[in-house]
Amino acid sequence: MDSADIPKVFAILERHYELWEAPVVTLVAQHTGDPFKVLVCALLSTRTRDETTSRVCKKLFKKVKGPADILSMSEEDL
Repeated sequence: MDSADIPKVFAILERHYELWEAPVVTLVAQHTGDPFKVLVCALLSTRTRDETTSRVCKKLFKKVKGPADILSMSEEDL
């Protein structure tokens, strides 16, 4: 690659970066800053698609504010 191509490459990367969707775990970290929520989302995201992780985390975090809440829930409710 010629060094003259570098500005072109950066322009292409900038255009595509705007179209990139951040993983749900990143969004949770940025929006909440809550390590517990980030951990729960990260664990769920290893086994599900981001769309599913996002939907489940939103529903879960309406009921769960911290580890104690999860511990007090039945498996069925969880």
